[in-house]
Amino acid sequence: STMSIKNKTESDERKETGMRFQELVRDAILYRFKSTFSWLSHDDITSCKACGHGEDIKLKERFRAMIPVCLECRYREKGAGMQTIYSWFEEARQHKAKLGSIHDIIPILAIQKDIDIPLWIMSQDDAISLFHKIAKLESDLNELLQETDTNQKELHYETV
Repeated sequence: STMSIKNKTESDERKETGMRFQELVRDAILYRFKSTFSWLSHDDITSCKACGHGEDIKLKERFRAMIPVCLECRYREKGAGMQTIYSWFEEARQHKAKLGSIHDIIPILAIQKDIDIPLWIMSQDDAISLFHKIAKLESDLNELLQETDTNQKELHYETV
């Protein structure tokens, strides 16, 4: 059942709550990435006010190259479907806790509705950490490749 909006005040409150959630998502991403990529700023990731069209979190191209995502933000206080998803996800978290592994295991809930595409649900912190880890590895690899390229050129000049 959809929760219908009864009046303008309720509509404004929902928009405000949604906007606050978008800003929390934006800030969490920026905070995690800025610790490694100090050149990032609030201009690189913005929250779109009441976006009727397009993504809720806008990324500048230089940032999207590191975190290639398109974010749609939805906040719900209640709802049977949300409760079920969260309880299923909690099961995945409990399985992780029981493993007690030394590996950095990410609990993921995989769900599918009928013939729709399967979805993977993970915590925001795990998702941001995963993308940050990939971006850091790519950055480190590019630095190594540039050093190797520079060393090769220096070696070439010495032998000529």
